Amino acid sequence: MPEPDWLSKYAQFHQRERSEPGAQFLIYTCRASMPGTPHHCGGIGDRFRLIGFMLRVAAAFQRLLLIDWQSPMPIDNFFAPRQIDWRLDDIEHSRVGSLQVDVWLTHLQSPPRSVRYLRVVGNAPYESFFPGSDSFTTSYSTAWKFLFQPSESLRQAVRELSSTIFGPKPYIGLHVRMGDRAPGTAFDPSSVPRRDTRLTHRNALNIIECVEGRTGSQTYLLSN
Repeated sequence: MPEPDWLSKYAQFHQRERSEPGAQFLIYTCRASMPGTPHHCGGIGDRFRLIGFMLRVAAAFQRLLLIDWQSPMPIDNFFAPRQIDWRLDDIEHSRVGSLQVDVWLTHLQSPPRSVRYLRVVGNAPYESFFPGSDSFTTSYSTAWKFLFQPSESLRQAVRELSSTIFGPKPYIGLHVRMGDRAPGTAFDPSSVPRRDTRLTHRNALNIIECVEGRTGSQTYLLSN
């Protein structure tokens, strides 16, 4: 899928404006302590989904997206920037550490607060934006690939672990997402939406059998 024009323009904007004195920043924040909110960062999927949403917001309102993900470990231990450098430098870290953190849980009802460093946490759905606005849409996978690539240390760790578990033969990695309310879940059924049962056990087995039958390769299964 080709990269939309607005992403290419945003990469140029980000590089051009990063050191400008009047630049305004939109900073995804995940730290053990976040002034202004007791809100937890959420799971890995929640975090990346909000970052993708914030990329669209940053492009729409001409802000520089940065990622201050320090808890439980710094994100750059595992991922490196791709088309924009979203890492905070030492000066930026020192300036934002004590600032309030806003919580975004739904689509925006109004433009973001007009401050130089706007820090944000939450789990707003990637798809949500201003109602009726489609100027900055793209698939989530495109947004993710625009922002991230595996760090070299992560690549090396995956190569070593794959070799240890599977040996030199090729294998298929299969993630079957059953849903938070599926049979066998660890969640309290009253805590998740009734509709969040994405597959039955029979559906999941059909998928696994289909993959194994078509490829003949060793299959590594992750289910949740």
